[in-house]
Amino acid sequence: MMGGNGMADRDGAVTRRLGAMALLLGLSVAACSDRVTEPSGQPITGIEWQLRQLQRDDFSIVVIERPEAFTVEFGEDGQLTALADCNRCFGSHTVSGSSLDVGALACTRAFCPSAPLDSEYVDALSRATSFADDGQQLTVFSEAGVLRYSR
Repeated sequence: MMGGNGMADRDGAVTRRLGAMALLLGLSVAACSDRVTEPSGQPITGIEWQLRQLQRDDFSIVVIERPEAFTVEFGEDGQLTALADCNRCFGSHTVSGSSLDVGALACTRAFCPSAPLDSEYVDALSRATSFADDGQQLTVFSEAGVLRYSR
């Protein structure tokens, strides 16, 4: 026997189910958004980024044992400074959205203990095409591989 209360109970159950589905959808979207690798809106400039990994174009990965020896800093004035083991590099850069263009890099030419890693790093950095960051980690995509940095 169903009266007016039965209809209200059914409508309430539907409303609760729809609310639960909306909550689950919202949580799913929030969880996925943490994995998005688009620029955070935070500037990548004025920060010394330390290289953690270099992924070569053959997809092999080099884990950097001394990240403090492989750094890059993008200046707010469009200048770039980098450390490639025992060599220092200088150049320019342009950022537009997630696009990154690095101008020709002028580097000292000392023979470093990490050779040829120092040269691979400079080559990959100078051929940068785009980037993604989350404020703490920076990934630079290049025609010569992928560079993964942290603050």
